[in-house]
Amino acid sequence: MASADVIVISGGIGGAATALGLVEEGAEKVFDFDEHLPSLRLSRGNLGLTWFMCKGTNNSVYAEWCRMATEQWPQFAARLEKKTGYHLELEWTRGAIQAFGEKQYNTYATSIESLKVVCTEVGLNYPVRMLCRKEFTELLPDIQVGEDVTGIMCKVDQGHVNPKKLLDAVRWAFQQKGGHYYGAHSVTAIVPETCGANGKNQ
Repeated sequence: MASADVIVISGGIGGAATALGLVEEGAEKVFDFDEHLPSLRLSRGNLGLTWFMCKGTNNSVYAEWCRMATEQWPQFAARLEKKTGYHLELEWTRGAIQAFGEKQYNTYATSIESLKVVCTEVGLNYPVRMLCRKEFTELLPDIQVGEDVTGIMCKVDQGHVNPKKLLDAVRWAFQQKGGHYYGAHSVTAIVPETCGANGKNQ
């Protein structure tokens, strides 16, 4: 039976990033358990999008978190690359979501205005807007827009990262900081330890 100060039961990017954050903040003896083999992870095969657009329409806290995270992504990626030597392939290649029909166009426009208010209240900008067909084709003339598209929600500083390299880099950094990663391991029980006045386990 292993003894730890903090146990993270999740081997994907969420768990790995949480574990890394804990050791970087000074937590001691952090274990990250993953029931899967290190190579079998959905986090290795997702799209790796670094987006905030449309996130949190019905959840203001989530909207704020997504916007803040996107602002910090370039600095985080640069720091992680320098520390680990992994090239995360972060690219800001724009993000766009098409609206089909006036109803969907107006729904998107209303959502944008709502999220702008939410982010402004905590000092964050929300630079997203709806573009008509003409505006979008002038901005990106090489992209063909379908005939049924009424307008497009668009933002420049959004993109994607290589999910496999990101997960590998975060796990590597976690272990270099003294964290313990266990692939293909399950947690079956957690037994808390209590200490008496002399600091010894009771």
